[in-house]
Amino acid sequence: MKKISPAESVKIICNGLLHFDKKSLKKIGFNPVEYEKDVTGNMANILVQSGGINFSESQITKIRRAILNIFKRSNFEVETVSENENNATVKVSLSVFKKFSQVDALKNLPSNVAELSESEKIDAVANILVNALNEMKIHACFEFFADCVYEENLKMWLPADGQKFGLTITTKIFDFE
Repeated sequence: MKKISPAESVKIICNGLLHFDKKSLKKIGFNPVEYEKDVTGNMANILVQSGGINFSESQITKIRRAILNIFKRSNFEVETVSENENNATVKVSLSVFKKFSQVDALKNLPSNVAELSESEKIDAVANILVNALNEMKIHACFEFFADCVYEENLKMWLPADGQKFGLTITTKIFDFE
C-alpha cells in the first residue's frame, strides 16, 4: 500500500474538522456526533452568553446549525512543503469569514421591538443572529504551516501538535481581530 502524502492526510483532517465529514472524523478517531455537538455547542455558547439572553433550546439549535453551515462553507487548500522519512511540513490556507458583530446584527431588530412580548423579542434576536451567521462572507485567507509526523498505525500523517492544529483550524475561520 502506497504511503499517503502529507497534504492528503492534512486534507482528510481538515475535511473532518471543518466540514464535519463523518468518514474523515472517524479515520482520525473522532466521534462525528460528539465532535459536531462540541464545536457548534461551544461556539453557540459564546454567542449566547455574550448576549445575556435566555434562548430556548430550539433557538440554540438554530444558532448551532448556522454555525455548522459556516464551517461547511469554509474553504481550505493544503500543500506539502517538505517531506523526509517520517517528518513533513504542510502549508494550510484557510478562508476567513468577516468578523461577526452582534451589535451590527442587532441593528436589524424590528422597529416595533418595544411593543413585542419578551418571548417575541428573544425570538427576533435569535432569528437576526441566525440570519447574520448565514450571511457571513469570506474576506481573507489565513495561512499557517503544520509540522507533521507519519503515524504508522493510522497509515497517515498527523500534525505533531494535534491540539494546536485543531484549535487553529476551528477558530481561525472567524476574524476575531
